[in-house]
This record gives sequence, structure tokens and C-alpha cells, in this order.
Amino acid sequence: MHAQASEMEHWGPWIEHSGGGIPVPLGTVIHRKFDSPFDMMKGERVTPADEHIGPAQATEALSWNGRETLFLGGHVPQVIRYRVRQFSAMIALKAICENPQPVEVFA
Repeated sequence: MHAQASEMEHWGPWIEHSGGGIPVPLGTVIHRKFDSPFDMMKGERVTPADEHIGPAQATEALSWNGRETLFLGGHVPQVIRYRVRQFSAMIALKAICENPQPVEVFA
């Protein structure tokens, strides 16, 4: 599933990734950027980097290992950076925590 990150969506900062597995809980909505395949014969990357938005899935484990990986005769693109979608309720909660205000309690 390819999608563009909408200006209406809120995203956390980009985080560089160099391997070591999936760094977020499965199901977390993330925007990830992949490297491009390396052509051993040409000694260079052959296509532009790709990106994907959607939930983190266990089936992507090979894309998060940080190593050139061939699977079923093809290159598995590696995640090189990612960012986590911030839902509006979470953004509001963070703002409240960062700037708490007194609240009147009525008995």
C-alpha cells in the first residue's frame, strides 16, 4: 500500500534506522522510507528510494534487519528512516502535560 503523508496528519520526527528489528509495536501506523536496491553488477543503487505508510507488520521483518537481503530472488528494500503517526488526541494530551493549567473542582 503506497500513500502520501497528508498535510492534515501529524507525524513525529524522522528517526534514522540502521537495523536491529522493528522498533515500534506491531500495528503502529508509521511512514517509512526504504533504500533502493543495490545492483551488484553496476555497483550502484538502481531505483529511487521508496516509501510506505501503514501499520507495522511482522511480515516486514526482513526490511528492518539493516542488511542487504535477497528473498525469492529479489532484493528486500531496507527501512532507512521512519516516523510515527501522532493522533490528535495524543497531541492534545502532550500539550496538556507540557503546560498544565489549574482546574477548579466543584463539590
